[in-house]
Amino acid sequence: MGCGAFRSSKTHPAPSLSVVPDSPGKEVPWKDGKTQQSDCTSASTASDLDLVDSQAQQAQQEEEEDVDTDGEDSPEESDDSMPGEPMEAKWARAANKKRRLARQRIRAAKRAKKYGATVSPRTACDDRFSGIRRPRANPEKEGCFDRQCFLASSCAAVDEIYDLSINLGKGTFGTVERCTHRKTKTLFAMKTIAKKKVYNPARLAQEVEIMRVLEHPNIVKLHETFEDDKYIYIVMELCTGGELLDRLLSLGKGGFSERAVARIMRQVVGAVYYMHQQQICHRDLKPENFLLVTDVADVADAHVKVIDFGFSTRFEPGVRMATRAITRDYVAPEILDGSYTEACDIWSLGVIVYVLLSGNKPFYGASDAEVFAKVKSAAYDFEDASWAGTSEDAKDLIRRTLALDATQRLTADQVLHHRWIAEMAPDASAAPVVPEVFWRLQSFNALGKFKRAAMTAVAQQLQEDAIQQLREIFQALDSNDDGCLSVEDVEQGLRQAGVEVSNELQRVFQLVDSDGSGLVEYTEFLAATIDEKRHLGEAACWAAFRVFDMDGDSKITKDEMAVMLSCGHAKSLAESLGADRADIEQVIAEADLDGDEQLDFKEFHAMLLSCCSRKPAPSLPLAINS
Repeated sequence: MGCGAFRSSKTHPAPSLSVVPDSPGKEVPWKDGKTQQSDCTSASTASDLDLVDSQAQQAQQEEEEDVDTDGEDSPEESDDSMPGEPMEAKWARAANKKRRLARQRIRAAKRAKKYGATVSPRTACDDRFSGIRRPRANPEKEGCFDRQCFLASSCAAVDEIYDLSINLGKGTFGTVERCTHRKTKTLFAMKTIAKKKVYNPARLAQEVEIMRVLEHPNIVKLHETFEDDKYIYIVMELCTGGELLDRLLSLGKGGFSERAVARIMRQVVGAVYYMHQQQICHRDLKPENFLLVTDVADVADAHVKVIDFGFSTRFEPGVRMATRAITRDYVAPEILDGSYTEACDIWSLGVIVYVLLSGNKPFYGASDAEVFAKVKSAAYDFEDASWAGTSEDAKDLIRRTLALDATQRLTADQVLHHRWIAEMAPDASAAPVVPEVFWRLQSFNALGKFKRAAMTAVAQQLQEDAIQQLREIFQALDSNDDGCLSVEDVEQGLRQAGVEVSNELQRVFQLVDSDGSGLVEYTEFLAATIDEKRHLGEAACWAAFRVFDMDGDSKITKDEMAVMLSCGHAKSLAESLGADRADIEQVIAEADLDGDEQLDFKEFHAMLLSCCSRKPAPSLPLAINS
């Protein structure tokens, strides 16, 4: 992906994508301009319209003569960067962009005053809970909640929350830019997608929904989504190490070392195995879609993330897919025939291993037809000189993943445990176990539902550099590398660490399992083991606060708590279940320091600190042998 497009931000009608369908097969058309204008004012009160920033005030004189620019941007206003463009030109374009956005906000305010649209902010936020539900979530179970509801969304214009800076890439449907949260100064990546270029809105909705449900150490994390009348904005974690493909190209012929490739593929295959367990097929696996979280001297030490779920889809076991999702050099032969299963991802993994080890593509030709002919006959070899020092185990893995008969290919689980990966990149089970992690898991059940939900919202916002230790411990406990912890995984980890397993473990496990799926997933583990010194920075806490502050008035009310805990089923405290109502009243009684029956940010932050300041359980030893 490249970058550049941060255009119209006149309106933000709802906190989640209106294009997200209620079910996987439902098509949802884009909103028309008139509806969008009305929704714009639903995100602002009359007083809000008077609080236009200084740049908007400076642009007001221009607005008197400015025509509506809802259509195409003129060439001189284009946000697309040019190769070799000097930084001064980028700064000038950014300044023009801000003036243009200011004019658009003024026009939106004038339209609101002209037509007298006065819809409350809360009404505009009601559709934040629409979309596909987690396949294993059980939020109706007592004490459970759906973590999808805690992904930050806002009714404000996107440029009021984030400031864009550097272009990172450009693709067919949109661009990616680095952005900075205006309040916390935290860096993110923002993908901007032009609606006019999306021929299938339901496909875009599915991409966002898939990113919402995937929680894995090696899958890029979604933080927030926005929508206006022209664009969709997807805010993700920023990976500063760049694309794996760029790193490969810088090495020249021969590719990476076997050890480096094995360690990279262990992470990628683990993510694919997790996706397949969640019944999601990526369908576009390639080195360009693997990012390094940070820049490292030796790529063997890199932490890799899988990105770009534009072609990803849910599948039913045993039901064949037919959509021709094609990236020429990595496409499986059965996709070309229009009938395939999730095994197409395994073929792509085999091609990737081939490319990373040799620096060459296994199927090459002067035209697409020539390449596809070789793919359909699996016409590749190991005759190039770059394969001279490659082990037979590596070649065996490639042969077994590039099998023409998809039923004879290895599964993601089998690839993950193939001898080549197991010997070249052994499991990091020797990661040191911190004693506090276990007693935090055990004491997590002492928190009420709202406090556990708040800790979960914080966990979803944590940056990778803050959770490295917890990530390594999670992966060490995950004995079968499926991206989730079973009660047996936790019990085995406790015993190996010298901790006596309590009879209460099953009950503790059920409370940590916030969505009632029967497994502890990555975010649930992080939420239960957060430490106030390492993780409760202002950026993560503020992002979590915004999740619960649905109307953006800097206060969390009892009604907002009820809506969030019920995932939108209850519209107010009065409609919430008795257990939720009692928990909310208890939180207000404990955390509301000024007696106004709601929580401001300081009170919310203090509550989070108290949640993290739990004392060790007396039954656990003070020292654990790692």
